[in-house]
Amino acid sequence: MAELLENVLMLCCRQGLLPKPGWALSRHLRSNLQPSAAVKIVAEQLGAEDAAPVLLATTHIKLVALTLEGNFEDFHLPHVPTTLTSLHTWPDDESHAYLAVAQAIISTTPPTVRELRTDVPLARFTPASLRRLSGLRSLRLDNVNMAINGEPRQFADLPALRGCMALPPALESLHLKCYVMDGSEPLLRALPATLSSLQLSWCRFYATPSGGGGGGSGGGGGSSVFRLPPLPEGLTSLTIDPMIPAVGVSVDVTAAPLPPSLTYLHLANDHGPVVLQQLPQRLRQLVLFCTELTYTLPSPLPPALLDLNLDLQDYEHALPPLPPALVKLQLWNADRPLPALPPTLLHLALNRCQHAAPALLPPALTHLSLHQCRRGDGAVIEALPDTLTTLELSYNYQQVLRLRSLPPALEVLKWLEHGAGDGGGSDAPTPVLPPLRALPRLRELRVGNVAFAAGDALRASALRHVRLDDPVTALPPLDGPAHVLLKAEGCTL
Repeated sequence: MAELLENVLMLCCRQGLLPKPGWALSRHLRSNLQPSAAVKIVAEQLGAEDAAPVLLATTHIKLVALTLEGNFEDFHLPHVPTTLTSLHTWPDDESHAYLAVAQAIISTTPPTVRELRTDVPLARFTPASLRRLSGLRSLRLDNVNMAINGEPRQFADLPALRGCMALPPALESLHLKCYVMDGSEPLLRALPATLSSLQLSWCRFYATPSGGGGGGSGGGGGSSVFRLPPLPEGLTSLTIDPMIPAVGVSVDVTAAPLPPSLTYLHLANDHGPVVLQQLPQRLRQLVLFCTELTYTLPSPLPPALLDLNLDLQDYEHALPPLPPALVKLQLWNADRPLPALPPTLLHLALNRCQHAAPALLPPALTHLSLHQCRRGDGAVIEALPDTLTTLELSYNYQQVLRLRSLPPALEVLKWLEHGAGDGGGSDAPTPVLPPLRALPRLRELRVGNVAFAAGDALRASALRHVRLDDPVTALPPLDGPAHVLLKAEGCTL
């Protein structure tokens, strides 16, 4: 097994892996494992007699990563290697017996382990059990009570577990999933100063008690706002995705100033308003998917911003001027004209942006994606930058573009015209593609409800993937031998 980090061992009783085959596998592993290896064991009703041969086969190597996935109720780990730097444990059910086994494994993990990802709830840890892992740099704790579709059906209560909140002193990354908290939560107020990344996924936020102290997971003091407390000064990445406020509670992530070192901010909330008052000046990437922003975006936006991804549904204000060095812009549901696009922009994606399509594109643009877009003044784009390598269009592009030719550097073309999908009506004429024979670098083509130009041909030298969606005219001939993966649905070839 030559892979350094992923030697996957599938041990399932239903596949007939019994002790004798297990020992045979052990001999095979001893002769094939590399000096350093990662082992993943996926088990169903796995007993120690099946797993021991596999794990003992790793005693002569430097085992750097171990993933235990499945039902380990009767599992006993012979030893936890001192060379281990990464440990992941995942169940296939909500068995308390499994959690006890996983907890026992974690309790004997060497303190030098650097990464721990587990479904064991914090309630099962003693106050010192995490802090003893002095070498831990990355910690992810997932509440095990998850529904099949990934949405939480039961949250673990952080305020009730304050005795278990002693985190490793050198922790750099913390990810909590499906926990309940309010803004007075001691865990959030006592994060290690070394923390650089914080991610809260599917966490339920309750209103911060008045005064910011005490209180449990109820409202408190008549407040209706969850206020994120001050975070470590060295934090560079903050993700809250998605937020789940309690009924009638809004989330204020900037009640306390965000750390000045923050370069990445990702906020997603479909369940209530988000208060956003100011942004750190060093911010380089901003992702906002919030149905209700109760404040306008700050103007100007941080000057260091390179990547901006915004869902502006229900946002009633115009966008502020874009940063001068912006490289990537993705907008959803924008109903107002865009500000001027900076010449540095390389990637532009507009989705369901009525009246927001630009009339003038930046000269160095390499990626353009337009989905259900139009301009209120009726202006259209008549030429694309010569630098463009990816073009993705769908739903009545003719309301935005009038093209006679495509850029010769184009490598990916996805042109899906659905007529009735955006008010065009079923009697709308079928658009005709500009000639494709002038695209020597084209390697991926997907078209639907469009026609090829008469006498056109495809350059076969670079083409690798073609997908035709119903209905289109016959595929043009290839101008030479090609190795193409072709997928056609209701089309004429």
